Amino acid sequence: MAEYARLILAITAAFLVVSGCHYKNSNTERKNAQAPVLSFHMDGSGDRWANKTPLIAEVGLTGRGDFNGIDIKRFHFENDHHYLYVFMECEPSLEDAYNEKPSSGAVAKLLFDVDNNPATGCKSLLQPQGNNEQGYEVGVFIQYGQIINLVSQTVKRDLFYNIENLNEEGEGIYSRDEFRSDEWDNNPLIVTGKAGVEMAIPLDRLGVKPGQTVRLLVFEQSHWYDKRALVPVMLTLSK
Repeated sequence: MAEYARLILAITAAFLVVSGCHYKNSNTERKNAQAPVLSFHMDGSGDRWANKTPLIAEVGLTGRGDFNGIDIKRFHFENDHHYLYVFMECEPSLEDAYNEKPSSGAVAKLLFDVDNNPATGCKSLLQPQGNNEQGYEVGVFIQYGQIINLVSQTVKRDLFYNIENLNEEGEGIYSRDEFRSDEWDNNPLIVTGKAGVEMAIPLDRLGVKPGQTVRLLVFEQSHWYDKRALVPVMLTLSK
C-alpha cells in the first residue's frame, strides 16, 4: 500500500510540473542566501514608490487583455552597486488574481540591450507580430504559478523570474539564473504584495554596471498579441 501511495505522489508531482508548477530549487536557495544584502526591505506594498515619478506611467495597454491576465500600471526602478530594483504596480495584485482562479502564467518580460547598441543582439521579437524591436541581449522573464513541496505534500503559490540570454527572435535560449519567492529562500529577490511585484535583479548577472545607460523594453504579457504592449525606454543607472 505504501508503494502505491508513493507512486500516486510521483505521478501527481509529474503532472504539476507539466502544468507549469515548479519544485524547490536548492541551487536558488544557496545563491540567494549568499547574495549581497538588499538596500531596503521589499514587500510589494508600493509604499516606497508612492511619491516617486515612475519611469513608465502605464505599461502597455490598460485592462487585463483577452485572457484575463495582469494589467501592469506604474513601472519604477532604482539601483545600488549590486542590484537593479524594479517595482511594477499590478491590477489585480497577483494574490487577488490567484484567489480568483489558481493558475500559472507570465507577468512581464524585461529585455535589456546591455551594450546599448541596436545593431547587436536579437534581430526581431517572435511576438507580438508586426513589431520592429531588435538589439536586446538579455531577458528577465517574470512568471507565477504553483509549487509543490514533496516533503509536506502541499501546494502553494509561486513567483519567480529567470535571467536568460536571448536568441535572434528575442526568446530565452538558456537560463543564467532563476530566483523565486517562497518559504525556502533566505533572501528572496522577488516578492508580491497588495500593490504589485517588487524585485531585485543582480547587476553582475544582468551584465550591467552602475552609471551605465541601457535600452530597456518592457513587455506586458497580458497583451502579448498586441505590439502596443511593448514599451521601449532608456534606463540610466545611478553611480
